[in-house]
Amino acid sequence: MNSKIKLISVLVIVLQSVVYASSLPLEAFAQRDSMRNVTLSPDGNKIALLRISERGANPVLEIYETADLTKAPFRMNADPMEITSYGWISSSDIVVSFRQKVRDNIQGFNRGVYENVLGKLDLDRKKVRKFKETNLSVANLLVDKPNKILVSLQPKDVAGLNPRFRPLSYYEFDLNTEHKKLVLR
Repeated sequence: MNSKIKLISVLVIVLQSVVYASSLPLEAFAQRDSMRNVTLSPDGNKIALLRISERGANPVLEIYETADLTKAPFRMNADPMEITSYGWISSSDIVVSFRQKVRDNIQGFNRGVYENVLGKLDLDRKKVRKFKETNLSVANLLVDKPNKILVSLQPKDVAGLNPRFRPLSYYEFDLNTEHKKLVLR
């Protein structure tokens, strides 16, 4: 009796899994998240998120007013670049990371060469100021230091090192003056 119950249970589970597996196409598992990085502004008055509206599209930064979520959001697209991440600096400023493919491939073994750029989105003026320095990555938002963030950068003077070993230098980056101060090499 016990073995019959086990056999029936296994058959039910197997048959259910076949039904569920056939209901989703393979492409559904390769899609990126349609919504990610949902964050609240420091004062709690705005919600920001990255949304991908359709397959193959780049993420769009959407900012909603928390007082009225039915109101149309402010949307920022970075075409031809792609928004990769963002972070609140203050209640009206956001640091945004962008990337763009600059070459298709290198000797056929990768999917392209990308260049990264940081920018500061001013929500009051609804404008982005891109920084001159390229290939910076945001390591941390320094909440105790207004208008400063911690960035990482691969130094250009790495000659003689194994190409697989890519050390990073960390800088305190001033968002207003674009000056950087070395913190750790």
